[in-house]
Amino acid sequence: MDTSTVEYIFASQFLHFIMKRRGVFWRSRDLLCRVHSNLFNTLIQDFVSQYLDKEERNIYILFLKMNRRFKVDNETFPMVAESLKNGIFNEVSTIAELIRYCIVLCQFSLLAYLKGSYLAPYTGLIATYDAIKIYISNKVESPDVFWATLNVHISELVHGIPKIIMDNPSRNLQKNGVSKQESRRQELKGENKIQNPQGKELQNKQAAKSSLLERQVMPHQQQSQLKGQDTTTEQVQKQKKNMTQQHQRDEEQKVSFQQAQRRPKEQYRWQREQNQLIQSHKPVMQELKKLLNQKEQHREQKRLPQGQEQKEQLQGKERFHWHKEKKVSFQQPIQRWPQEQYQSQREQNQLIQKHKPVVQELKQLHQQKEQLQWHRKQESQLQEQEQLMQGQKYMHQDKKL
Repeated sequence: MDTSTVEYIFASQFLHFIMKRRGVFWRSRDLLCRVHSNLFNTLIQDFVSQYLDKEERNIYILFLKMNRRFKVDNETFPMVAESLKNGIFNEVSTIAELIRYCIVLCQFSLLAYLKGSYLAPYTGLIATYDAIKIYISNKVESPDVFWATLNVHISELVHGIPKIIMDNPSRNLQKNGVSKQESRRQELKGENKIQNPQGKELQNKQAAKSSLLERQVMPHQQQSQLKGQDTTTEQVQKQKKNMTQQHQRDEEQKVSFQQAQRRPKEQYRWQREQNQLIQSHKPVMQELKKLLNQKEQHREQKRLPQGQEQKEQLQGKERFHWHKEKKVSFQQPIQRWPQEQYQSQREQNQLIQKHKPVVQELKQLHQQKEQLQWHRKQESQLQEQEQLMQGQKYMHQDKKL
């Protein structure tokens, strides 16, 4: 069972609507990240709700009869679904009958879910998916034709004018044992003198009236038929556009999923190249670290407190007084210190300028590592979703077996 097909999405939305109608908010995990389709529209929802308003009681009575024979559980509900398939689905020949069968099956799964079989919605979903798939493959030219004409058939069921036949037989005919059809035939022939004493005169009047009615009604019927044809063509065109858009979206999702599967290989190659570059530039990094440490030490030496500066000045004065013969002043060490400092700074700046491209490459590598971590998180999430999908598939297969 392919969960990315239109049949699966339609079946899941069908079942979700029937359960939501009774206040049971159930949804499969496969549809959490899926795009919602417009096939299960308000017209189909209205038909389903109207049918259940009329036949919900009868469906519930049928479910109780089956529940008396054996208790409906997670193990017995698949047998119930198979019995419905053998008894009802084999006689389905139209789209209306198919949708009624799906309504009964989904209503059974809802009742079983309320009774305690929590896996009944999954079996109902699988059964509806199989029914739609089999009907399309056996009794329709192509799935596009089925989905394009679905709304047209359902609109005929919802908005169709019912044919009302008024038959009011008299009590005397029922007592004498005369049926409705025979009494009607006798009226038309003129044999029944109780209901038609005039005979042929009444037949002629009825024929004249019917001819006048046909002349008056025919143009209105033609106009209504033309309007109906126009509306059907517009609906078919809109449905075809929606179908094409949905196919494009499905294809885009498949392409994005395939690209997500290919990304890890490219990322691993890229990571290997980065590691090789880092290993090749390790000694340069060590030299740069040493230079930075030396800079920090010089800065700390500059930031001496005031007390130490005064002590150094006093020591310089004492040297000037005690060493007059040697002519050494306290200004000489102060003059030598900046020269040595500038030389060290020049050397450091020269080394930094030499290794500027290496530093830039290292910064880029650091940014790329952060991107890799983010991609790995996304891959882990995708893998978790795939595992959930596979687990659900195995569960369905085990239940079928």
